[in-house]
Amino acid sequence: MTLLAAVPCAHAEREPASYVGVTTGALSPKYFQMDDGVAINAGIGFGLRLPGVHGVSVEALWTGSAVPRPGEEPGPSDNTNNRSSALFAVYRSGGSPYLKARAGVGRQRLYDDDSSRTRTDFAGGLGVGWTVPEGALEIEQSFFNADAWYISLSYFYDLY
Repeated sequence: MTLLAAVPCAHAEREPASYVGVTTGALSPKYFQMDDGVAINAGIGFGLRLPGVHGVSVEALWTGSAVPRPGEEPGPSDNTNNRSSALFAVYRSGGSPYLKARAGVGRQRLYDDDSSRTRTDFAGGLGVGWTVPEGALEIEQSFFNADAWYISLSYFYDLY
C-alpha cells in the first residue's frame, strides 16, 4: 500500500471532527522489484475526542498509481500499477508547523504486464504539516513494511 500519507490537521486551536484529503507523491516499491512511479490517494479521517488527549485521529486511505517514473527505457514493467488501502492511528502535535506520526495496517497490490503481488503488513509514516484556511498541507515519508517507500504532499480539508 502506498502509504500513503494523509492526516487531519489536529492541533489545539482547531481539531476537526472529520476531514477528507488528497495526496500525491513518488512511490518506490522495492520488494516487488518493479519500477518506481507516481501514486495518488484519497483519504478520510475522524478526530477522536479523548479526555486530556489532543491531536489523535483514525484515518482510512485508498491509493492508486498514476504513471511510472519518466525517463526509463521502455520495457514490460512500464505499466506498473498500485492499488492499496490502509487504516491508521494518527497523532499530530499542536501548532503550525506541527509534527505528524501514524501507524497502522495496509494491504497493497502491485502489478504490471508480467506479474502481480498482494501483501498485507504494518505501515507507518512521519511528516510535518502547516495549517491553512479550512485545512492543512503536509509532507510525509511513509513506508509499507520498510520495503515500499512513499514521499508525498497532501492537502486535507476540515469537515468539522
